[in-house]
Amino acid sequence: MMTKFFEYDEALNIVAIYDSKKQNTIELPIAYAKYSNILDAVKAYKITLIKEKFDKAYRNYISKYPEVEVASFKDKATEAAKVIKDPDTTLEDTPYLSALTDYDKDKRNALAKIIDKKIKEVATLEKYASEKRDEIKACNTLEELERVVI
Repeated sequence: MMTKFFEYDEALNIVAIYDSKKQNTIELPIAYAKYSNILDAVKAYKITLIKEKFDKAYRNYISKYPEVEVASFKDKATEAAKVIKDPDTTLEDTPYLSALTDYDKDKRNALAKIIDKKIKEVATLEKYASEKRDEIKACNTLEELERVVI
C-alpha cells in the first residue's frame, strides 16, 4: 500500500501531498487523496482499518468450520432462537436442528444453546466494530481521532 504525507491547513483542508514527512502532515494511503479535508480522510482511513480488522477476525472465526456448516449458519441460528425463546418448541418447527439431533428434543435444546453461544461470539465482534465506527464518526478533531485505538 503506497502512502503519502498529507499536509493540511488550520481549517483542516488538505493543501498538499508529499513523499516525505513535513510539518502539519499525516501519513495515509494515497487512495485517501480524494478527500479535501484531513479529518474526513483520517476518519475514512480508520473506518477502513476497523472493517479490515473485523473482516479478518470474522474470517478466522468462520475458518474453524467446514463450508457446509457455514452455509447453514443462518438456518440454525433462526431455529436456535426459537428454541432459546421456548424450549418446548415442537421438533417440526425446527427441522434442521431436529435432523441434526436425531429428533431428540433434549439434544436439540442443548445444540440450540451451543449455537446461541456462537451467535453471541459473532455479535461481540460486530459490536466492537460498530462502537469503534461510531467513536470515529463522533470525533471532531485530529487529536480525538489519534486517541481512537483500533
